[in-house]
Amino acid sequence: GECLTSRDICKYFDYLGGQDKQLCKNCPDRKPSLFHSTDFITFDSDGTCKYLKNKRISKIDISEKRNIFIPIHKGHHFTCVVIFLDKKQINYYDSLLATDRTRTGCAHKKEQQEKILRVVMQYLQDEFKKNKNNLFDKNDWSLKTMCNVPQQDNTTDCGIFVCLYCDFILNDCALEFNQDNIKDGEWCKKIVLS
Repeated sequence: GECLTSRDICKYFDYLGGQDKQLCKNCPDRKPSLFHSTDFITFDSDGTCKYLKNKRISKIDISEKRNIFIPIHKGHHFTCVVIFLDKKQINYYDSLLATDRTRTGCAHKKEQQEKILRVVMQYLQDEFKKNKNNLFDKNDWSLKTMCNVPQQDNTTDCGIFVCLYCDFILNDCALEFNQDNIKDGEWCKKIVLS
């Protein structure tokens, strides 16, 4: 498969934003979700992880959102975080966690995942504080690395997996797809053409 670019993923997240608006229109009780771009979480040359304060997004009260989708681009690999506000849960998704075909072991990723989850938690604290919402207690939240999710069996499809994780979650579908579903190229075409 071909690698997706950050631009492809951001375009697909725009498409998902449109899907979300339609879902909210069809179900008026549904809260809208928020979609960040791939440059929301950044990494300095020393590995320091931080989030980008965005003026457009800073005007949004995230406590009124259903989910927040954050694609992450580090080096040549895409992962993502989904914040489930009603469940008070932050999930980290990585399509290269459980395969020995692409690397030996994944213990080296634990530190990076924890950094990202801490940064996302800081983002939530800052946002709730900014909106003078004193109901935020980080001890009420759970942070999870999702290990039992579909995994890629190559080094090129991480962007497609990120888009599919978020698409399925947005549409309240179980993450029931695999590398074979992606090999035929239909998902990649849909993502690039969205």
